Amino acid sequence: MVIVPYDLIIDQATHTKKFVLGIIQKELHLTGVILIGALAMVIFLAVFVSRRLTGPVTQLSNAATKLSRGDYQTRVNIHTGDEFQELGNSFNSMIEELKLRQNQLVQANKLASLGVLVAGSPTKSIIPIRSRITLLAPNLLILSCMIMTSNYNEK
Repeated sequence: MVIVPYDLIIDQATHTKKFVLGIIQKELHLTGVILIGALAMVIFLAVFVSRRLTGPVTQLSNAATKLSRGDYQTRVNIHTGDEFQELGNSFNSMIEELKLRQNQLVQANKLASLGVLVAGSPTKSIIPIRSRITLLAPNLLILSCMIMTSNYNEK
């Protein structure tokens, strides 16, 4: 039987304990650094993706607000290469159509006002019927051309 001093056994056990705890501490430190890095990456990606998604929606919302106030010059500039870009292009086309329709309505209202002005009241008319027709004919021609163009564009 070999007798080993107690202090030597305790020293070896203490040294082994410190060595194992050091390895565990390094591994925990490395794991913490990896987790913090992964969390930072997830946050960065979440911010990037959310801005990529909300940017076009915000642009469309702002343009719709301007359009509702009568600004037919507003446009969206979305170049994402996906459905948002298609939606932006459709929105811009819609603005052009609305602008065209608005101009047609203004012209039609002007022509209607002109017709009422020319026709006047049948009992108080000072312009002979032949003169009224002569004044109204060019405007009716323009109106009919606008209606035909509108019907052609709808097809």
